[in-house]
Amino acid sequence: MSKKNIILLIVLIILAGLAWAYQGPFQDYREKLNKPKNFLSKVDMEKIDKVVIAKITASTTLEKVADRWKVAGTKDFYVNPQTAEDMGSKLKSLKDADLELVSANKEKKTELKTEPNLGTKVELYSGGELQADFVIGKFAGTDYNSSYISRIGDDNTYKVPLFLQSPFEAADWRDNTIFAADKSTAKKLRFQYPAREFTIEKSDDKWVGTIPYKFEVSQDKIDKILDVMTNISSASIPPQKFEGTDLDKHPIIVELSGEGLSNVLMVGKNNGENRYFAKKGDSDNIYLISKEQRDLLDQTIEKLK
Repeated sequence: MSKKNIILLIVLIILAGLAWAYQGPFQDYREKLNKPKNFLSKVDMEKIDKVVIAKITASTTLEKVADRWKVAGTKDFYVNPQTAEDMGSKLKSLKDADLELVSANKEKKTELKTEPNLGTKVELYSGGELQADFVIGKFAGTDYNSSYISRIGDDNTYKVPLFLQSPFEAADWRDNTIFAADKSTAKKLRFQYPAREFTIEKSDDKWVGTIPYKFEVSQDKIDKILDVMTNISSASIPPQKFEGTDLDKHPIIVELSGEGLSNVLMVGKNNGENRYFAKKGDSDNIYLISKEQRDLLDQTIEKLK
């Protein structure tokens, strides 16, 4: 190969290398250089111990208690574990997400609902100090995989590849779970009413009445009651006032016990809409359960046979 051809080959190799660098690493560098900085990137989400979520109609404050999130201002209501896990996961993903600037126009925030009075405002606190705040606007597109967000006091609106409306736009953060347990560990059911009381126990994998005397019971009927006493969620959560619930009169008390299991449910009067007030024995939280659930707990010895 002649010297001239060698020089041409070297030039071609250099040009090819420059073209690759321009289209590859340099292009990536330019994109990163022009990419908006994530204003949440320096927030330590593991240290967040209070979250305030404010929507147009209501504001909810969640406070970290041990490893659970409690709804502030309530007696003993906590966030459902799955919802809490979803919130934590979304915040961590948001911290590491790439932001896409979609508008630097303040007027555009009204259309995208990233103004505090139009979207969902989220404030993150640690040790009493505000760490960050932002507004979740509309979801972006029809795929439900991205959302518009904006920093408080910032004209910019960004698109983020996360569906933030869930869980931050939850209608009620209070967990409506009353009991969630393994019914296979159940050993004893005690029914108490104003004029009667009886007990059923499990013996050799069969349920039998033991108090006030020994009697046979339908295993299918007991199984349905066990379903209620180990896996029940409220139909809704009413105002937390005992007045007018009749829960203090103890019309129905059912106690389920077993290995690592101690569930007590008290059921009061009808709320006028065919739902019944109910509470656990170890909590003052008031729930509403369905008529079907209430009727399964209103038993007699004869009805259980």
